[in-house]
Amino acid sequence: MRKYASGTLNPIYIDRIVHESEVQPFVEHVHRFFEVYFLIDGHIDMFIENRTYHLKPFDLLIMPPDKLHKAILCENYKHERVVLYFDERAVHDIEILNKLSEYTGIVDMPAEEKKRVFRLMNMLLQENKTEKWHDSYVSSLLTEMLIVILRSAHTLEVQSSGLKFEKIIDYVNESYTDQISLGSVAKRFFVSEAHLSRIFKRNTGFTFTQYINYRRIIFAQKLLLYDKVTIGDIAMRSGFDNLTHFGRVFKQLTGYSPREYRKTNKSGIKKRS
Repeated sequence: MRKYASGTLNPIYIDRIVHESEVQPFVEHVHRFFEVYFLIDGHIDMFIENRTYHLKPFDLLIMPPDKLHKAILCENYKHERVVLYFDERAVHDIEILNKLSEYTGIVDMPAEEKKRVFRLMNMLLQENKTEKWHDSYVSSLLTEMLIVILRSAHTLEVQSSGLKFEKIIDYVNESYTDQISLGSVAKRFFVSEAHLSRIFKRNTGFTFTQYINYRRIIFAQKLLLYDKVTIGDIAMRSGFDNLTHFGRVFKQLTGYSPREYRKTNKSGIKKRS
């Protein structure tokens, strides 16, 4: 059942989701708010920016805003998770926000503290927004939860996807605005195109082309906030050699044309479900 802690995603939203059977692949997205992801049952791979994190039951994952990510279901059977979204308006302590922004990935924290976080999540889920002092209450629960996490989390668990693949994804992240292709990257790292295609999909959840397009569109979104830069120039600087192709990909991934996006002055890829 879906519960809203204060409106939709403004500024706090929490949901407990159970899937009993095979589900469609999760869509990729970028959003402008923090995400705390608590896996209760099942196994999930979460690709974030340039690394894949392997979640097992009772793992807690943190994602700051503006991180390209995609959840990959490892097995098509029941899984359950609690997902909490909030933006910076929900947290009044700037030190907490700044510290939280340093965390990306699975949080390494004691089991007792995980139980405490889960209890606070359940309290948020059970809160009825019609109750008196609702906003103050959910804000206090969120603040307590974040303090528990930040006090007890000493390191982040980062599981390697393999040294060669990490070098490949780092290279792609540095070069996506250039005219790179699956073939050129495969040649550079002495692997076949078929093998590169397989390991790219396995480790990120994206095809090579999807990943390049998302990276380029995210870059273009930032440039579109500056009125003095023409859309044609943005297309070229983002790695597209064709303005029509740029417009088509931009619309497909964001729901806006580049001109509409600039006019509405929105940033971040529109979340889809």
